[in-house]
Amino acid sequence: MKRRTEAQWRELFAEHESSGLTAAAFCRERELCASHFSVRRKQLLAKEADVSTPSFIPVAIPGRGVSMMIELHWGDTVQLRVPTSVSPHWLAEFVQHLRA
Repeated sequence: MKRRTEAQWRELFAEHESSGLTAAAFCRERELCASHFSVRRKQLLAKEADVSTPSFIPVAIPGRGVSMMIELHWGDTVQLRVPTSVSPHWLAEFVQHLRA
């Protein structure tokens, strides 16, 4: 079995994606072990998920005495300003309703 670097595996996965072939057909054509191909792809995808962009963004909190508000803008038509004391669950539900 030939040893491949992570970059070589990524290149193979990219070739597979653009080939239009099933993983089994691609592996047969390249004389690769289909089960090993699948395992390496899962490992690299899991590794990418661990390094992915965080789910939260940093927020700067102004000093005391400043009225803290959350501003939401949807294009030029919808603008909403709510105090930071609003329940996050309520705000999330409200945004979901706006998207619908």
